Amino acid sequence: MCATAANFIEDVQPEVALRQWALTFPFAWRRRLAQGGALFGALTRIFVDSVERFYSEHAVRRGARGAVKTGSVTVVQRTSSDLRMNPRPTTPLLPTCTAGSLRGARSRESP
Repeated sequence: MCATAANFIEDVQPEVALRQWALTFPFAWRRRLAQGGALFGALTRIFVDSVERFYSEHAVRRGARGAVKTGSVTVVQRTSSDLRMNPRPTTPLLPTCTAGSLRGARSRESP
């Protein structure tokens, strides 16, 4: 797991500012989400899609033209620091990009 994290930081993630988003769920939902991977996955996808749509709409309002894209990697945290069941997705998102706006950023595909 450490090798995967090191590979992501050193070889995949471009050297640009990131904004980290975390979604927490009500206590009553947590047990069901921890046991139901499909439900947790569906809610995580809705969360990521909503944040990406927010960035895309914001870029268009600020005058971006062409293809507006973001990038993200979602990490699932299953427990809190006191080991209570607390499933939550944490997603660092790249800033909204238009074609060519990351020129010069160091990035390459994962092996």
